[in-house]
Order: sequence, then structure tokens, then C-alpha cells
Amino acid sequence: MSNPDLFSSLQANKDPRDRNDPGYIEYFYLEPHELLQGQDWRVHFNQVVTLPTTDITLLLRKKILQLDDRTRMKFKIKLGFTLMRANDDELKAGLENPWQQQQDEKQQPVPALPPKPPQQGR
Repeated sequence: MSNPDLFSSLQANKDPRDRNDPGYIEYFYLEPHELLQGQDWRVHFNQVVTLPTTDITLLLRKKILQLDDRTRMKFKIKLGFTLMRANDDELKAGLENPWQQQQDEKQQPVPALPPKPPQQGR
């Protein structure tokens, strides 16, 4: 990243819930570490994959580092925020808060049925 201000923002792993300065929302910065080739890394949340639970044991055996508690919590918040954001189509459809629409529908009065026509000739 050639712009030092942008790189500084990425390194800060800012709180994505901050509406004024959320930083990079879909990225998480990892500091350089000798076990990570001495390079800094960024995790791109849009490239998340799922794995079968049968592979977890194998992956845990290959684990070389672990995030500290504070960094792990920042990671979880940023990941959750990234995955929960509404996309443009959902926003256009008014689904930013889908529970709100359900509440609005419950509060509207049920339309009255028209009166039945009088029965004739029985």
C-alpha cells in the first residue's frame, strides 16, 4: 500500500461500528511475525471459506500462532460486522432492519371484511 495514511488506517484495525471512522471494514491487519515470513498480512473477509469439521483437528495440528484475546475480539467484531452488512439490493428492498418491517406489519390494523350480501331465497 503506497499511501501511508491508508496503511496506518489498515494497521489500526479500527472499530467498524464507528460511523465516523470505521477504517477498513472488510480487512484485518496482522503484524509481521517471523513465523509468518516476517511480513505483515491482511485478512480479506470476503474470501472466507468453510471447512468440514473433520478437517479442524488437522488444521489445529498445523497452527503456528494464536491471536491474543484483545486482537481475537477485534477480529471477531470486524468479521461479524462485515458479514452482517446489507448489500445494495437488500438496502433498496428496505431490508436493512428486517425485524422492523415485521413490527410495522403487526401494528397496522387488520382490514375489515366487507359485509356479507344478504342471502336470498332459501
